Amino acid sequence: MTDAEPNSRSERARVAILAAAVEECVALGYERTSVEGIARRSRSGKQTIYRRWPSKAAVLLDALVESLGDTADFPDTGDLVADLRNQMHGVVRFFNDARLSAVYRALIAAGQSDAGELRAMLDRLVEPRRAQALELLRRAQQNGKLAADIEASMLLDLLYAPLYYRLLITQEALTDDVADSVVDLVLVRMAGARP
Repeated sequence: MTDAEPNSRSERARVAILAAAVEECVALGYERTSVEGIARRSRSGKQTIYRRWPSKAAVLLDALVESLGDTADFPDTGDLVADLRNQMHGVVRFFNDARLSAVYRALIAAGQSDAGELRAMLDRLVEPRRAQALELLRRAQQNGKLAADIEASMLLDLLYAPLYYRLLITQEALTDDVADSVVDLVLVRMAGARP
């Protein structure tokens, strides 16, 4: 046996566990999802899972982080409006993936009664992208492409709230056109952003 074999076997097990966690959550719902069920579905042992993850929420969060990858990262081409549209299109694709959005909604719901789970999701999934967005907005302010007196954090809330409202409350269609309309209304008309 070579050194690469255990690593590749370990990687295959990790990938199988993450996929099984998503499948389990989609099929049964978050409440009925269990580490035992994930182990059974992935053909792994419970101890294999617990060696890497402390809970089902941690497994599901890793599955989301890996699935999202750099899809929702912020480009910086110097065109603030285009960059935000591009990033929001990535968020729309993520929210429109029925399987991943079901897991995301479940983790958001679970986080309402478990501050630790909510903090983990914010730290791993939300805050890194929020920090990228704030940096993008601050650079645009420094370069005169966005009014300097606008609070960047509030502007982000205004941009993303409609997407989350549709995802979590109304379940209305989320499209690139919706994202573009939000960017146009909030960033261009209200905040006076210039390409």
